Amino acid sequence: MGMSTNGIVQGNGTSSLAGVAAQTTALAIEATVKSDNKMTSSQFATEMAGKSNKDLSSLLGMQGLSETRKEEIAAELLKRMEAAKTSAASNGTASEETNEETTLKRLLEKLKKGETLTPNEMQKLTELLAKNETTQDTTPSRHV
Repeated sequence: MGMSTNGIVQGNGTSSLAGVAAQTTALAIEATVKSDNKMTSSQFATEMAGKSNKDLSSLLGMQGLSETRKEEIAAELLKRMEAAKTSAASNGTASEETNEETTLKRLLEKLKKGETLTPNEMQKLTELLAKNETTQDTTPSRHV
């Protein structure tokens, strides 16, 4: 393997763009978590309002996020999921809640109450958030 400069591996005299991208992404995530952890609940609520459900789902799984922020994100996602369900019911497009949706809500409720999720529960939550149509919505504040 080539030389390493500032944590970026170089091979045959060229820098690895993938390494640069990964390092940039890691720094951006770290900065986001630090910034979010320092905000007041009111400031964070304002920031959450401008984020999509998918953004919130991604943020929930970030390492180093404070328990308070996890509780607030879980509460916001539950609120948005309920709003989407209500909207679907009024449009006549509602369907019965699946086992996965029930499990997702149960895990989010647990986080919202400040309870700690086991590593297996956190993995399951991450998987369910990635599959759920409402939590993968990329439109900011659509369900608020």
